[in-house]
Amino acid sequence: MSLPTPYYHDEAAGITIYCGDCRKILPSLEMEGVDLAFFDPPYGLGIASWDQHFDAEDVAQLCLSRLTPTGSLYATCSPHILPEMIRILQPRRIIAWGKPNLPLRKNLNEWEWSTEFILWRTASDAFVFNKPYGESARDYWRIPVENGFLNPDGGYHPARKPMALLRRIITASSSPSQTILDPFMGSGTTLRVAKDFGRRCIGIEIEERYCEVAAKRLQQSVLPLGEAA
Repeated sequence: MSLPTPYYHDEAAGITIYCGDCRKILPSLEMEGVDLAFFDPPYGLGIASWDQHFDAEDVAQLCLSRLTPTGSLYATCSPHILPEMIRILQPRRIIAWGKPNLPLRKNLNEWEWSTEFILWRTASDAFVFNKPYGESARDYWRIPVENGFLNPDGGYHPARKPMALLRRIITASSSPSQTILDPFMGSGTTLRVAKDFGRRCIGIEIEERYCEVAAKRLQQSVLPLGEAA
């Protein structure tokens, strides 16, 4: 498969969006090494092949193969798929992400609904990178979710991650001008934070409506670092 024309490209900022299936785009993507990959597959959204995780391993391996020798991969998962994701990624560290302000669902127990996990690993077992939590030596992060599913700068997505979570990951494990990859970019939070902090970023999203939201978010001015942090 030849690489599709980018849905959005900002050459000055080094930000590119591809609209399509990451399983088809990643093998054709010609790029220099990735310094950070954020792996957030669409579990729990009613997409059968993903909810059953038949393809997560292939995409995870494609992302790992793109990492530089000092690169890191962060993967999110809910408690019910944690054992499978551990098998796939063999992480160096498992971080519990607590959501202190999340409203409870009656049909789920409190702990499961208010907790996700972040699996962190490096490109090489022989290489130990900076701790994934930066200066904080904790494996439990309390990061509130933003109310509802509407991004603070516009756009609905049923599984969006808060900007504060991506800020913490991106600033802990990448430096300005380095490259970030998000194969399930959704409405573009990873790309928005990457742009705010001077990182290059490639995002892939299968649904065009979310590519449109992400492109609009990226066209806004870069936030001053004092506001972005």
